[in-house]
Amino acid sequence: MGPDTHRLALAEPTVGKVLASPRRRPPRHRPGEEFLAGPVPLAWLRVAARLPGRALAVGIALWFKAGVSKRAKVKLTSRVREKVGLSRHSTHRGLAALEQAGLVDVDRQVGRSPVVTIRGRGRDEP
Repeated sequence: MGPDTHRLALAEPTVGKVLASPRRRPPRHRPGEEFLAGPVPLAWLRVAARLPGRALAVGIALWFKAGVSKRAKVKLTSRVREKVGLSRHSTHRGLAALEQAGLVDVDRQVGRSPVVTIRGRGRDEP
């Protein structure tokens, strides 16, 4: 290479990244690793995403638990909310927002984890 052309050469780590073919599929979970099962209706997520605070994160925790149990009615335990990084108080507020939006029905009992039934699209969606 001439004196000016060596400036145009790519560094070795960059060459591998440029030449690597793009993934054709989205990344998958590793064997034994937890994952969010679907399908999760986009309309449901759209309504939850518009809600204040951690409502969407609470919704994701609910859909995770529903995917594991294969049921729409799930118990929102401290173990489930901790997997998503939610505090007890933010979970309570998020659950109330989801309930008010019509995305879930909640059965609360003093001293127990709430039992939540995931509903359809909510009140704001057609």
